[in-house]
Amino acid sequence: MKKLHLIFTLIALMASTFSFSQNTLVAVLSYDNNVQMFYGPSALKNAVEVAVSGDVITLSAGQFAPCKITKGITIRGMGAEGNDMTWIKEYSANSSGTISISIPESDENNFIIEGINLTSATNILGTSKGYIAKCKTSTISFNSTSSANIKMVNCNVSGLALNGSSNLKLSNCRVNNLTNSSNTTSKADVFNCYLTSNEYTGGLPYRCSFVNCLIYYTSYSSGGTLPADASAMNSIFIKNSSGGTRVDCYNATVQQVFASYENKLVDSRYGIYADVPTTDQLSETAKATYLGTDGKEVGIYGGQSPYDLTPTYPLITKLNVAKQATADNKLSVEIEVTAAE
Repeated sequence: MKKLHLIFTLIALMASTFSFSQNTLVAVLSYDNNVQMFYGPSALKNAVEVAVSGDVITLSAGQFAPCKITKGITIRGMGAEGNDMTWIKEYSANSSGTISISIPESDENNFIIEGINLTSATNILGTSKGYIAKCKTSTISFNSTSSANIKMVNCNVSGLALNGSSNLKLSNCRVNNLTNSSNTTSKADVFNCYLTSNEYTGGLPYRCSFVNCLIYYTSYSSGGTLPADASAMNSIFIKNSSGGTRVDCYNATVQQVFASYENKLVDSRYGIYADVPTTDQLSETAKATYLGTDGKEVGIYGGQSPYDLTPTYPLITKLNVAKQATADNKLSVEIEVTAAE
């Protein structure tokens, strides 16, 4: 039975990749050893509407319209970067659209999203529980009444706003502007992440714990403050002044940490220049100096899941099918498959 399931999964991947080569958007819904195909910009939306909890949707490369996800399904793309990536983005020139995730508490399955560039903003509502991996995202916002439980691994996130009583676990992610207001009970456990902020943002989020992280979460004019109810362990702080509970943390400069940086104008109002990283890689010296709780380097390339946006499932990167069968009625098929290590 397991072998049959794998065969249908491979068929789904083949179909989506081959269709991409024909410039057709395809969503392949896999269920009970069967597949169903949907085409065009609304293919994801149409597949989600038909799917039931536990089903898998595989997307071809290309741009799909955003949708509402209300059941514990798995959505897989061809990757979040490169020429053949999968996008979820509104087609309208005047709107980026919104991805809405609201999984009922009664649903026994988690939602899973992997290998997709979530260009549209994502709203997480209610009691949703799930897993987001190997994705690039626009802003992800938790609703003020949300009690969601979400895990994110190997993601590049442009903004993440906690709210309600949500719980978030981040591992080996690059995150800009992780925020959490003082009047909620939401919290985040953050491991081996690289956290940055916009130019004039000074404060760090409430009720968060940071382990083996690189934190460049300050304004350029002054260091940010770690709230009293937040903690950090074996983490590097760049220009961070004080506050919170810290165990075996490091204070360092951009020059001491990053493999490359440049001095640039960061505040045109006052003519302020500062050294700014041009990479998220640590220098060789920093890798040996700033170590996490596991003895590996601090930041996204340390820990158990070093940062890598390559999806964990096999991707068909090459598919050549002969136009005609041979004399003995056989069809020649050449397939090249790659997967993350």
